[in-house]
Amino acid sequence: MRQQKKIIKKTNQGFTLIEVLVSVLVLSIGIFGLIALESVALRNNQDAYLRSQVTVLIYDVADKMRSNMGVDYSTISASNSTSCVSYSGAISTCTATQIAQRDLFDWQTTITSILPSGTGSISVSGGVTSVAISWDDDRNPATSAASLSMSFEL
Repeated sequence: MRQQKKIIKKTNQGFTLIEVLVSVLVLSIGIFGLIALESVALRNNQDAYLRSQVTVLIYDVADKMRSNMGVDYSTISASNSTSCVSYSGAISTCTATQIAQRDLFDWQTTITSILPSGTGSISVSGGVTSVAISWDDDRNPATSAASLSMSFEL
């Protein structure tokens, strides 16, 4: 009878170790799944952040265009003309075109500093102004360019 108990005990000895290894394997697969889910959430969060920044930048240039109605922003080029624009509060005499050039320069500088490979464009057609901003969205290498545009009447 004693001989039979020893045999049973020997056959069950490694079974618990196999159960532990299988449970560690299942747990590690679950942890890898959570890591992948978190990485996708972070990428989507970054994309949402960039899109919200683009929206703010579009509304920013639209407000500047509304405050300087005498100039067609789509026909002038951006210029860093610091000769007439003073941020110290001093009164200066700037033409509407000089203000628009400085506005576009500041807008383009902000776009390139916030967005990866960011560019902005303004076009006017039939009284409707369209502002478009595009940037590099490297989440999908096949279509890496993302863009957002808004149209409005001034």
